[in-house]
Amino acid sequence: MSKAKVIVTQMLEADYDEHVKAHERVQKWDKAHGSFQKLYALKHKSMGLFRELGRSIGYERALARVGLTRDDVSHPIYGAQIGSTDNYKQTRPVRRCQNVHCKDRSPKPEAQEACLNCGEPLKTTPMGYSFSDLHNKLANHMLGVETNDGRRVWFDAPLPSQSELEPEEATEAKTPVSAAEFAKQGRLGKWW
Repeated sequence: MSKAKVIVTQMLEADYDEHVKAHERVQKWDKAHGSFQKLYALKHKSMGLFRELGRSIGYERALARVGLTRDDVSHPIYGAQIGSTDNYKQTRPVRRCQNVHCKDRSPKPEAQEACLNCGEPLKTTPMGYSFSDLHNKLANHMLGVETNDGRRVWFDAPLPSQSELEPEEATEAKTPVSAAEFAKQGRLGKWW
């Protein structure tokens, strides 16, 4: 064999080896991607089952606290079903200003110690749920059950439709940009 033929053969073999190695790398990552997709689908399915389990445990726990079993229950009562004639009397603890003459006696956050309006200390007091709270914020929460004999039994606390340990879909609300920050960013704001 001529020297040129040997060099060409060696170059072709080296190119072929590199091509085979590259193809093997692609196959390895394709398999890893396929495994990831299968595992992700299984993990997503298992999280759905855990959510369902959490709701079921919460329901059974609430029934046990009021002394009922599933066999005693005709149907659940949700916040959206509560009307003005239902006379729902459950309360929740809220922090309010102690000064009766304060202009702002609305509920405050738990971490706040003093009223921002008058400076008086805040006190934790029970407050009933309003009709709009029941139909808006607690519409999907289970508040109680109706038994087979027609009684309405209310739970100690509203039972959420999702487990309490689930992360929120929207973790943090974006803070609005101040005018000074907007001016610094330019007319259209940050683009990166």
